[in-house]
Amino acid sequence: DKLAAVGVYQIEGDRLKICLAQYLPAVRSDQRPKGFAIGPDSADVLLVLERHQPTADEKAIQDYWALVTQVEDGKEIPGEKLRDSSECVFSRMWFQLRIKYVRTSGGIKGTPALKGAFELDGAKQPKTITLYSDDHERAGYGMMSRKELPGIYKLDGDRLTIAYRKGGPWPEKFESEPGSGVTLL
Repeated sequence: DKLAAVGVYQIEGDRLKICLAQYLPAVRSDQRPKGFAIGPDSADVLLVLERHQPTADEKAIQDYWALVTQVEDGKEIPGEKLRDSSECVFSRMWFQLRIKYVRTSGGIKGTPALKGAFELDGAKQPKTITLYSDDHERAGYGMMSRKELPGIYKLDGDRLTIAYRKGGPWPEKFESEPGSGVTLL
């Protein structure tokens, strides 16, 4: 016995409406809703979704960024080791920091150092970025654990600077001093 819900949808510009006839084991119905109004005891579901309108910073950060500087807890990694082998990619709401990858005719090979989702808040000063890193260790029940890495960012033309701290709080400056726990990219 498969669980399924039948429904109707409507797209108007940047808005999507979906009305689903809720599947209840005691009340089997293959009848689709006739419109987008639901009654209080119908068990139907109405969803109204609007397309996300990205901010200027959300648009500007989307790209491949070559990693030219990396300072972890006050220790700088030499730039010549980074330039040809590392990059940070932002795509929609996802990011991936790749270190020591190799470009081949078949594409890019390597293991991401960090990957996951990100969120920008350009209204704060300094502007904040939260990296939600998918941890490589399992959290139990086959699920990946997710670490929140609070940071700050600035976009200056073709240069993106990020400072983040594992375990919070948000860094206040674009610096990585020994003992600070801040990584500066």
